[in-house]
Amino acid sequence: MKSKLRPSALLSLASRLLAIAPVFLALALPAAADTQTSSNTQNPPPAPCCDCLSIVPKQQSDEPDSKAASVQRSTDGSITVEVTVTHNGGANCPPFITGTVAAKSANNGTECADSPKTFTLATGQSTTLYFKFTPDEIRQSQTWEFVPSCEGLSECQQHYPFTLTSCSSCDVCQASGDPDSYQSSFTAIIPTTSSNGGMTKGSLRFHTADFSFPGRAGLSAIVPSNFIVWRAQNLITKVETGAATLEIADVPNQSAFTITYKDPFAAVFRTTTISFVNEDGVQRLRMDTTYEGTTIRHEQTQPLADTLVLKKGRVINGAFAPLWQETLVKSETVPGIRILHRTVEERATASATFAPTSDTETTWEKQVYGWVETKEIIDPAGAALTSTWSYYQPGEITGPGGSAMGLGRLKRHVRHDGYESFHTYSLYYHSVTTPFGGNVAGQTTTAIWSAVEKSRTVTTTVGAKVLSKSVRAYGPSRTVDTVYTSSDKSLVTTTDYVPSGLDFGGMPVRVQRPDGTLATYSYHLDDTTKGVTTVMDQGATDDGRSVSLGMRTTTVTNSRGTTILRKTQAIGYGPADIPVFDCMAVTSVDNLGRATITAWQPASVTILGEKTSASGQQWSTSVNYSCCGVADETDRDG
Repeated sequence: MKSKLRPSALLSLASRLLAIAPVFLALALPAAADTQTSSNTQNPPPAPCCDCLSIVPKQQSDEPDSKAASVQRSTDGSITVEVTVTHNGGANCPPFITGTVAAKSANNGTECADSPKTFTLATGQSTTLYFKFTPDEIRQSQTWEFVPSCEGLSECQQHYPFTLTSCSSCDVCQASGDPDSYQSSFTAIIPTTSSNGGMTKGSLRFHTADFSFPGRAGLSAIVPSNFIVWRAQNLITKVETGAATLEIADVPNQSAFTITYKDPFAAVFRTTTISFVNEDGVQRLRMDTTYEGTTIRHEQTQPLADTLVLKKGRVINGAFAPLWQETLVKSETVPGIRILHRTVEERATASATFAPTSDTETTWEKQVYGWVETKEIIDPAGAALTSTWSYYQPGEITGPGGSAMGLGRLKRHVRHDGYESFHTYSLYYHSVTTPFGGNVAGQTTTAIWSAVEKSRTVTTTVGAKVLSKSVRAYGPSRTVDTVYTSSDKSLVTTTDYVPSGLDFGGMPVRVQRPDGTLATYSYHLDDTTKGVTTVMDQGATDDGRSVSLGMRTTTVTNSRGTTILRKTQAIGYGPADIPVFDCMAVTSVDNLGRATITAWQPASVTILGEKTSASGQQWSTSVNYSCCGVADETDRDG
């Protein structure tokens, strides 16, 4: 994930995690500008050990275009991030470094409660630190930074941004996680399958920094605490998720290992083999995933020292038939400036000629906080559609009163179509100007964090006219969203959440809407089936705590997170459970837990763990899957 801050980052990133509309918040200038006055105070010299350290989340490497953190989600709603700190050594580096790493919100500077972490490293040593983010912290900010400090000295100038995102779902086409060549040489994220009603997810990550094969030593597990990881001689041999088991073993007499997926009944339903082979005199790094009798291959070669070619396609009767290929050429003729030229080609059949579908050249510079993208050229030999990004450098000040808070952050973005954005910063303040009505800087959107009220205020203005204004206030297990419809009128929505540390932590339990209606939620995790039942009531309320007149929707998921029962019924319009407006029940699933047969409007339903038993249905539908998605579907008409 790219680290540059787009204009949309002004919106509340925490709100995206909750899948609600972005919130624009109220304009209020900070009580005082930053107190820094001298350029030395604004941009202090780095501590001598700072350049001797590298800090890398598990899915992030110290390479361009790789700023996504690896996370693991637990049933209590928390997210844990694994971070590797390495003493790089060097002529000017001390033999031992003791320091700390803090995790701070990029939105408001708030430090994670599970922070800082302390380390002591000798030259060449690495250590792994674990940061746990609570649901309240995730709501306030999805964008964070790792900030190292050396013992007894100020913070390093190097900040390492990352974004909290949940692990990949176990979708078939993502089951082996398409590898990429941007993160050093070869990286693949391999989902473990989810469990606990889809709440807990994890992945295995295979990574090699160069075109080589580290074997299982290149494999790491990024999983929540309730998953069990087995190791022998510090190498992963098995992962138990509660809904599936992954067994990892070397292939005898080969540079290869295989990941075997087994369902709860020990039946094998998928295998993934990563290998390093020499075929026709060419060294090839491969990942083969077999599901439902079909094998999908990703194969990387290195024709030149600075060139990597990655191909993808099926293996048919033992022959590889790629339909997609990417060529990535990396160059660094000037230290600290890298150019990546990525060309993608595709074809309809194995006998057809590859045709280019994408041609992009990006320039990356290693600046104060690491690698940042400064230029992108689409179709460099043709249309040459060029976009640029610039960032605040040491000594530059910005924002109300003059501030160094912009250091390393996005300053100006010019898109190939003429669109421009300009960013300014100060303490708890971020403003961006964008085009409006022919004026390149006609619209201004400003986001301000109040550390006292714990609220984020965003306004969008054109000249003196306010186009939008909203406020989101954060409290323990609560958010209050205020959307202004005029200068003195507003609509308020209050949402309460399950407290951090409990099952379903961070999930909503009550939403009070501005029209007076109420929505309530209750959750239950079945200890036996590991499925989740959610009951949502919504409608009118007499007491502000329960729905007296409205609808109830009951949803049941199996251990993989597939909805196997959904029922909607009335509240306050007759006897309990009557009438039922809508009902569906999944009566058959595959070994990935996906629905294959669904009964509609059944007369009775019994939950059977991963699926249901239904009778008296009005009609049914079915779907079958192949290696890469839906193979066929049958609707209610047959």
